[in-house]
Amino acid sequence: MKPFSRTAGVAVVTILALQGCSTNPSVSGGGSIEEFARSLNGKRYEFDQSGLLRAGGMHSARSGELMTPQRVPAGLTVALAPAQEHCKRAGGAPSFSEMVAYEPNGKMPQRILCLRDGVPIWALEIQYVDLIARSLSGKPWELHMTLRTQLLSADRYAARLQEEQAQAQAETTARNQAVSAQRERHEAEMIEARRVAAQWSARVAAFQANLKVGDRFQWAKSSGFGGPFVGVVVRLEGTLAFVQFDSLTISGQPTRYVPRVELEPLDRPTPNFGRSID
Repeated sequence: MKPFSRTAGVAVVTILALQGCSTNPSVSGGGSIEEFARSLNGKRYEFDQSGLLRAGGMHSARSGELMTPQRVPAGLTVALAPAQEHCKRAGGAPSFSEMVAYEPNGKMPQRILCLRDGVPIWALEIQYVDLIARSLSGKPWELHMTLRTQLLSADRYAARLQEEQAQAQAETTARNQAVSAQRERHEAEMIEARRVAAQWSARVAAFQANLKVGDRFQWAKSSGFGGPFVGVVVRLEGTLAFVQFDSLTISGQPTRYVPRVELEPLDRPTPNFGRSID
């Protein structure tokens, strides 16, 4: 977490004062951080990122410029500045934390944390509702948002951290369980694939060893020709089988000699397509 810069804050205020007016609602710093948090809640802001003054003074030019080392829009820095002052009056040091990124490359704090001697005094939580980041010709143009705020006491902030840690742990556990389940499914699929392959290899070996005239088969080498092609064994001659294909002709002939090791048991319906190979 990085602290606000007083110099940067003054510079931002000066820039906005010089660059035009805005219809964005002003928010009173109030007499306490509680009052400021209530007044900021529900406010909508429209920040210009183009560097141009629009007709009618609808936006402050450059109010959306990324000014701080954390690249927070200048107008938002000004809107949140009273929280900084309240923290300092209480003897604390304010800082932006839990930064959330938005397009194209800016960031906005989800929490302003006030620490005194390293111990939290309070935390101002911020949500950005209906966030719209418009661009024109690929360049940032304007930024719209509505702020929702909640002030947390030191005790409530500590409880919130515990809640977030528990949620993060639960999400981590769920992710790990999902990864483990996916790995187990993959391993089971691989085991099943190996089992099916082993069974098929055994079936093929038995079929070839007991091959006889009249057996129907599928040709193992036919996949490269657009198969599978099937046929019937006409006769056996040593390691060769003279076969007749149902819907395949090779050089105009439906019959040919093929090695026994290229014949597999037929485990599918006879295809209803034909093919001729020259």
